[in-house]
Amino acid sequence: MTILNLPFSFVQFAPISQTDYILPFFKESDVWFSLIVRGATFAEAQEIFSASDTEMQLLLLSGYDNVPVSVPSQTLRNYTIADGLKFRKYKVSDTDILFVWQHSFTNVVTGGSLIACKECFQLGLLFRGTTMVSNVFKKVCDDVDTTFIQYFSEDNSFQFYYCNTDDFQNRIRIPALIRRPQIVTNQNIYVRSDGTQKVTKSVKSKEFNMLIDFADITLHEKIDMALSHDKVYVENRNYSGSVVGYGNYNIDWEGAINKFMAQGDCKLLVTPYDTKNSNCGVCGDCTAVAILTSSLPNAEASDLTYNEYIELSGSGPFNLSNIVAPAWLTVSLDGNRILLSGSIPQEDGVHDVAFDISNCFGVNTESFASTITVSYIDPPELFINDITSTSADLAWPAEEGATGYEILVRLYINPTESNAKVTLSGYPVIVTGITHGLTGLTSGSLYQVSIRTIVGSSTSDWEIQDFSTL
Repeated sequence: MTILNLPFSFVQFAPISQTDYILPFFKESDVWFSLIVRGATFAEAQEIFSASDTEMQLLLLSGYDNVPVSVPSQTLRNYTIADGLKFRKYKVSDTDILFVWQHSFTNVVTGGSLIACKECFQLGLLFRGTTMVSNVFKKVCDDVDTTFIQYFSEDNSFQFYYCNTDDFQNRIRIPALIRRPQIVTNQNIYVRSDGTQKVTKSVKSKEFNMLIDFADITLHEKIDMALSHDKVYVENRNYSGSVVGYGNYNIDWEGAINKFMAQGDCKLLVTPYDTKNSNCGVCGDCTAVAILTSSLPNAEASDLTYNEYIELSGSGPFNLSNIVAPAWLTVSLDGNRILLSGSIPQEDGVHDVAFDISNCFGVNTESFASTITVSYIDPPELFINDITSTSADLAWPAEEGATGYEILVRLYINPTESNAKVTLSGYPVIVTGITHGLTGLTSGSLYQVSIRTIVGSSTSDWEIQDFSTL
């Protein structure tokens, strides 16, 4: 078994002694990485592909520029499946398995005390006795001079070998500054015979110049490859959005450090460039979105399904983003309102719901956050005692918070048919105690008793038992 580098993954795993360059780290979501585990045979590859996540361990290691890391003496934390460690696996050949890790170090790296500002660290992967260590990361405390790049391509041509799935995206935060933009115009101008001019075509684009701080040739090549071929999204203090590389990618080897690391620069074009005049007569005014609901109603488990609307005001269309919701709940747009629907879990719990809603082409955005408390009422445990030919006694333990108990008694007309039953006169009945006597029954008959707990205006599921008189 061998662990390999991926040529298109910014977070590289290498032999322990090789820490070629430092990758600035700002957001915990930036640490996505992938690697290939190669089996010696097809059978070993199948075994690796079927391996459980319990066999994988991720190590958070202290790291320093150009200083090898000792494993495990420098280990700060060992992550296992108990911490939510889970890889997505893809078979890319008969012997190669692609592992993609899409998790973060919430409250450990950026929010915790293990890695302080301006300190370095590394990642180690331990799988079946083989350990690989990543390049060095450095935790930065602001993003003034860093740029976050996310790039993806579904095109597998030209030997790029990208994974054909939206779930797999390459991400990196690099030491790069994006300067304020210039507006670039290409025009075709027609000159009439009288000397007047007419513009027959005008193409405008917003152009940024990105300056990349000292990095080695491998990182420069990756940035250039992404900008010239892929779908690219960048985040920077001067611009956040989709871009495409334009022109040449220049590397300043004249000012290189030790001939290994040099600065670079390139041009970025905003795509799509869809700036519009605000006084366009056909556009009309856009009223900012407003959320008319401040909180969500709670749910009773006995209701089984949850269906609630959050009303919106403002000019459509609306865009819903950054959704946070439990797995059982779906949050979606339904015209000028938001629908929350799903099957209510049959257990107590408090569930967070949050989202952003925007309109006017993203100019106006409102955020919403609330909770849904699910209450589950236990049905009583029913006991049927002292059965005679004409009577029986019912008893059950008291349920906490109960305000009463509803009892339903039915007689089987045909004991071989479960639906052939009639309800006894006087039922259903509600009692406040924990016992109830049945009288006036028919000898040698089959009866069904149903009972449920009442808490205020809510009820539990039914507890159902059958019994026969003597």
